[in-house]
Amino acid sequence: MTGRLSGLTARIKEVAPESEATHCLIHREVLASRKMSPEFNSVLIDVVKVINYIKVHALNSCLLEQLCEEMDAEYRCLLLYTEIRWLSRGKSLLRVFELREPLQRFLLEKKSPLAAHFSDKVWVTKMAYLCDIFNLLNELNLCLQGKMTTVFKLADKVAAFKVKLELWGRRVNRGIFDMFQTLEGVLGETEPEDSFSQLVHDLLSLSVCLCF
Repeated sequence: MTGRLSGLTARIKEVAPESEATHCLIHREVLASRKMSPEFNSVLIDVVKVINYIKVHALNSCLLEQLCEEMDAEYRCLLLYTEIRWLSRGKSLLRVFELREPLQRFLLEKKSPLAAHFSDKVWVTKMAYLCDIFNLLNELNLCLQGKMTTVFKLADKVAAFKVKLELWGRRVNRGIFDMFQTLEGVLGETEPEDSFSQLVHDLLSLSVCLCF
């Protein structure tokens, strides 16, 4: 990582011309999210709007907490999403998905147009897939951190994950989604659009390209 040291890569190449520069492995998730298809990116933006709608007002947070208690939900609050925190994207998405029923009821009572998203089965299906893929990327990112490791070990882990992505892409082309647990639960209730498999395959292919 070069940080604020502009020109560091060029200086290193002056000493070692055969050296190669690459983007930090752990930052690949950020690149993947920025290059998502508009169909998935719009869902991510909508989820962030829901989180911000609740989190921006303390009263909304308190009312949602009370509603979650009344509905006996597993959780009582949403998780704040921040762009610079690697793990927040997957965790925030999953929490919204798990609280989708209380959130829909709360937003309906507030007469917010955001409530309509939770009635849209296609939108919920896309959110479920985003929960799965970003949580898988989070697991990979955590494996790439820690002491007593080398770039060779990290490269092996990324290469193994790349093989998984390619295998999942082939399975998705055959209409098989059982490797994505959250998505599989939603697909048990509704059938995806004809173009959904292609959207999932394209995002998996993008993740493969960003692995190295």
